[in-house]
Amino acid sequence: MAKKQDAQYFYDEGVWRYDKGLKSAVNYFEKARELAEKDENTTLELFENINVGLFCCYGKILKVYKKALFYLNKHLDSNLLNEEIKKAIDLRTKIQQEPEIYNEQTLLKIANNIRVMQKEDDNLTLAYMKYYILAQNPNCDEIFYLCAGYHYKKHNYDAERNIKEAIKLNPKKQEYYDLYFDIIWHIISDCEDEKESKKIIKKYDSKIREILNKSIFIKPTALNYLNLANYYSLILPFQNIYYPDFAKEAIKALDKSIELDDRNSYIFDRRAYVKSEIKDYDGAIQDYEKSLELYPLERHNYEFIANIYIQKGEKEKGYQYIENAINKFSDNMDFQLQLYDLKLNIEYNNKDSDRVLSDCQKLIDNKEISDTDKYFAYTFKAYELWKAGKYEDAIEIIDFCIKLKPNSSQNYYDKAILLNNIKKYIEASDCFEIGDKLYKEEYNAEPDINNFCKGYCYEIAKQYALALKFYNKAIKNKEDSWYPYRNKIGIFLGEIKPHLALKWCERAEKLYKKELDNGYYANKGIALFYLRDYKNAIKNLKKYPKYKDGKVLIAYCKYLLGDKEKALKEIEKIYDKDKIDVALCCLAVIYTSKKEFEKALKTCDEIQKQDSDTDIIRAYIYKKMCDISNSEKYLTLAVEKDEKKRTKEKLIKVFEYSSQVKFDE
Repeated sequence: MAKKQDAQYFYDEGVWRYDKGLKSAVNYFEKARELAEKDENTTLELFENINVGLFCCYGKILKVYKKALFYLNKHLDSNLLNEEIKKAIDLRTKIQQEPEIYNEQTLLKIANNIRVMQKEDDNLTLAYMKYYILAQNPNCDEIFYLCAGYHYKKHNYDAERNIKEAIKLNPKKQEYYDLYFDIIWHIISDCEDEKESKKIIKKYDSKIREILNKSIFIKPTALNYLNLANYYSLILPFQNIYYPDFAKEAIKALDKSIELDDRNSYIFDRRAYVKSEIKDYDGAIQDYEKSLELYPLERHNYEFIANIYIQKGEKEKGYQYIENAINKFSDNMDFQLQLYDLKLNIEYNNKDSDRVLSDCQKLIDNKEISDTDKYFAYTFKAYELWKAGKYEDAIEIIDFCIKLKPNSSQNYYDKAILLNNIKKYIEASDCFEIGDKLYKEEYNAEPDINNFCKGYCYEIAKQYALALKFYNKAIKNKEDSWYPYRNKIGIFLGEIKPHLALKWCERAEKLYKKELDNGYYANKGIALFYLRDYKNAIKNLKKYPKYKDGKVLIAYCKYLLGDKEKALKEIEKIYDKDKIDVALCCLAVIYTSKKEFEKALKTCDEIQKQDSDTDIIRAYIYKKMCDISNSEKYLTLAVEKDEKKRTKEKLIKVFEYSSQVKFDE
């Protein structure tokens, strides 16, 4: 169904083009204004937004400043109820009396800040207005400070330039150093490329220490020591780049912060986090407990403590901890339900289906709680039944969820997937249509991502042919930027079709290079690995340093390139640190190639402890041991368990592709 081409439609299209820097944006805004003037139902908010859009287009894109000023005036004159904007109008009058101040640079600065005013954020609006004042008083440090604060919130690198100027003008203001630290902090944390991060850290390390020390010198507060600790804990993932004891330094700073303020729960949270990172689990639990003592309604701390127990291998203790918390807050039903939601999430993530179903049923049977309040329990139950392949039972629960929340598009999308699983395609299609309609009402927007959503739903249902069909539609309609490409690439990788995956990687890169995230490079790296282009695989995988499986794959590529002993030690080290099952799979294959069969089988035992299947790997190991009987036994088991119902030959081929070894050589 075609979109209604009203003022809102043309405004939305104009915004999209403005964000892309397209000159055609102005045509859409002007059309929106024309329609808005004719339509008596047009809201004041929309009319104001259109004026802002035209102002930004003329000022920033077309650089027609008289026109920009015209629409700025229109916007300001329609906002008389806002006190800050009244001040802006007064200032505008003064500025118009001194036209030399009202230059191109000033207009461009306004263009960057007009939306802030639209949100009626008084502090930032004030910063916006004071750009004008700087023209008359260039040595006002407070103005540079306010400007730096604005740019910092917008993640604009002009923030650093402004705060440096403020400090230069007044080096004795502690808050200036605090803001400078925050700015640099975000410059570092926004960078996800490992090499680039190292460069930035190296560049700013001495500066950060100088800033924090000056701030502490002016006034040694708990916040200053907390900032120092935050610096160290931010660097923690890059441990051993320059210093060996980042965690110790962080804890030392947090200890000092707590000495100055032992009633701040956040400081205890930070110390708990650092302790958990260095596997001081008992210390982390102690600090989280202290934080809860200060603020008992911080529900995520209950989750953190429970998960720490699970990390320690004390799963039952983790579950019991949440259960005790639930009992503790028996007089606070709202918070109790939040904790139940947490408990179900933890159990769900740990694949404890029986527990999830048991706890769901416990809640469902509780007549003191309304069905609406235990809606989440019904959804968890539906998802567990879904996972177990009990689609009819899951549909029954989803139908009840629809009764509870008839306007939720997600319920209809879920039902559509389930109906698709039991081959009721027409009913599934109807549910998708209802879901689309509700999506529009829910989010006040056309379901432009409809084809992508449908494709994603079919992908979850493992109906890959249908998923690809809808992804292709999304690509054809240019929906969702590069996301249909991403999921399509993921399907090809899952199906072990690396040639096709790489083909679509190249198309995505050509069309959406600026939008690609780290996941893209991970997918491309995996495709190149399958195609035995190990050097380029390493190059792409390195662009996603936080991808732990990628680190294993990089090391394995090095092994295949001939650096065997060093790569083997690297994979073993990764597993010792992060317990990644992919590392174990690589090790099992490597040990087999070295004829260390007993070691390879023991590695399979470790893999199984992580609830991962090892039948195909065991079949390979026994084949290399010339134990044909056991090899056939595990091959048969692998085929029986294979969800895609592949033959022995196809399953072996998949294994050989992903492990880069020959089963029968």
